[in-house]
Amino acid sequence: MLKRISMVTLYQGAIKELPNAIGGERPGVCPKRADTQIRPFQKLLFEGALVLLTLSMVIFSSLNYAAAASPPQVTIVFRYDDYSSRSATALEEQIIEAFKQCQASCTFSIIPFVKAMDYLDINPQAVLPLTTAKAEMARKAIAAGAMD
Repeated sequence: MLKRISMVTLYQGAIKELPNAIGGERPGVCPKRADTQIRPFQKLLFEGALVLLTLSMVIFSSLNYAAAASPPQVTIVFRYDDYSSRSATALEEQIIEAFKQCQASCTFSIIPFVKAMDYLDINPQAVLPLTTAKAEMARKAIAAGAMD
């Protein structure tokens, strides 16, 4: 079972145990000079340090709580590349529909003219323009807010 200890109890216990913590043989007696009691200035200095430590802990914990209460926002960007006359229309329709349902937007990279054969081939070849159906699908998706 946990025992609750107040700051006053902790503080009073620390004052009593200070000489023992630094090597004194008797409570309240300075270790280097056994005949001298802890001076009021030393006690005041210790009390001030303890108060400052307590205040700094309270302030630090409140700052951490404030940071935890409002976590930083993360922006997620969705991008679909190579929307063209050669790309998979059925897949693109599904992607657009999913973003419409979520009321979200996806950035599309539209290629207006794509190589007719192999897009990796550097030799000149015929190109295919974006089809009217694909252009219309893109216009509707942009109007619905599902495509950027």
